[in-house]
Amino acid sequence: MQHEVAINPNNGRVPLGEALRKARTRVGYGLEAAATAAGLSERELGDYECGIRTPNQAVSEALANIYGVEPERFGNREFVARVPGRYDSDKQILWLGWFRIDFNPATGTNEQLFRSVGAALRSMRSLSETAPVFIRQQEVAILAALLDLADADLAFLIMRYLRLSYAEASNLIERMWAHEINPIEPEPESIPVPPALAGSR
Repeated sequence: MQHEVAINPNNGRVPLGEALRKARTRVGYGLEAAATAAGLSERELGDYECGIRTPNQAVSEALANIYGVEPERFGNREFVARVPGRYDSDKQILWLGWFRIDFNPATGTNEQLFRSVGAALRSMRSLSETAPVFIRQQEVAILAALLDLADADLAFLIMRYLRLSYAEASNLIERMWAHEINPIEPEPESIPVPPALAGSR
């Protein structure tokens, strides 16, 4: 039996207009309110979101600021790359796609983090309030670094905010512990040549 594989011609990227619209609706702005806040006409912003026009750097930065996303998310390009989640320890911000979660591991609780992560992933993946939210491997790595894995209530919090079964919550905790013990390091782009050997080439 042969399976057809759909190939994404955009290579994991979304059209800039769609990215602008998603960012605007995520924060609850209507077209008119967002346009006014950015100093644009409603028609201009609509044209950007429909892909008829491309915003310049100043407009992109203004919209990113209004929507609370990283300015690098928008730019003078046709497509916006899907950015993997990451934690900025200097600013104490967890970025999950479009979502900014302010979280200080020293003072934040597992409950605060799971409540925010559950809401962000639910919105990003268009899941209902009762649908389970499964954590991808890259997200496991981030959460393992931020959570108190010794928390006795961890499985309960996962079940409550991610709507996972006890077995699924236990599996997620095991995956996070495994990551803490053996973190997966990204492969280097190139192997540096020691200075002693560099001259012999």
